[in-house]
Amino acid sequence: MKRKRQSKGPYVALPIAIIGTTAWRTMSPEARLLWIELRSRVRNDDLNNGRIFRSCRDAAKALGFDKGTIAYKFAELEHYGFLRKTTPGFLGSDGRGIAARYRFTDLAHGTHPPTRDYEKWDGSIFENRPRKSGSKKQNPVRPRRTPRTSAPYIRTAPEPGSVCTSAPYRGGAAKCTVAPYRTSLPLGEPTLEHEQGSSTARAPAQAGDAGSSPAPVAKPDPLRGPDGELTTLVLGIVNDQLDELDARRGALPPKLPWSTPALVEVPEELAAPTTEHAYGNGGQGLTSLRARELGEWGSDRAYRHHSPAALAAGALDAELRAILRKEVSPELVESEFGRVMKMVHA
Repeated sequence: MKRKRQSKGPYVALPIAIIGTTAWRTMSPEARLLWIELRSRVRNDDLNNGRIFRSCRDAAKALGFDKGTIAYKFAELEHYGFLRKTTPGFLGSDGRGIAARYRFTDLAHGTHPPTRDYEKWDGSIFENRPRKSGSKKQNPVRPRRTPRTSAPYIRTAPEPGSVCTSAPYRGGAAKCTVAPYRTSLPLGEPTLEHEQGSSTARAPAQAGDAGSSPAPVAKPDPLRGPDGELTTLVLGIVNDQLDELDARRGALPPKLPWSTPALVEVPEELAAPTTEHAYGNGGQGLTSLRARELGEWGSDRAYRHHSPAALAAGALDAELRAILRKEVSPELVESEFGRVMKMVHA
């Protein structure tokens, strides 16, 4: 009777055909341990080959290495032909990184047979190339030329003034700022050139100086007003145009300057629409233009002249019906009243 073997649990098989190759013996021990760690992720039927993944952080935690070292060991396994990357790593839509997918070259990948790229290794040794850390930080002060300050970074002077380094820059006297930071204008009475020229006073031209010229004199701008402000000129033009427009319209309520906004009480005879216009339709009803005007008038009256209690009592309704009786026939007063009131409440 044949005795059945007892399995002691899952295990990782390391084929002799792989460990006997030159590429395996040349590869570093860290890369071999990573190969074994990834091999434990393969199913018994090898159907997940090509979808094997392990993040550098998880692999480093499992093997006890740094995650930067694990990243180089992935590249080393690809260099010697034991692994091939099928999908690169990327950032997922949820903001979490997705690790790259690999396949073992000694196993079948889908319908493709094993490639065994480690047997085709060209003999080149893998070089562990460190990443570029950027430009080297430069020392802004040369220790042999410019003396360094021995005190803390920020110092205060014992008396009001500036703080200088303990030694000179090139063997000369220390050059510290004695005067204030901002220079003042030359002493003396201000001249016309100082008032009309640039904001910085010019030094007087000396004989023999090349390129010296007197300060330019500002000329009056024809586009500006008497006080030199363009805004004042524009407002004056606008006010003149509005005054001319009011003169063409005829008699209007007392006006105030345009720069002084105020509410003016409009006389009753000007506020209420008159019936002398030819808006009627021969007593058959209001035209659309006339109905719109009455609606605007009613809305303005309700807002300016009537309180909510007066509107509820029908004060505006009586005024509107009185106007409609003069413009339409008696049988159309109520229908036109409802039509205008819709525009008032719109």
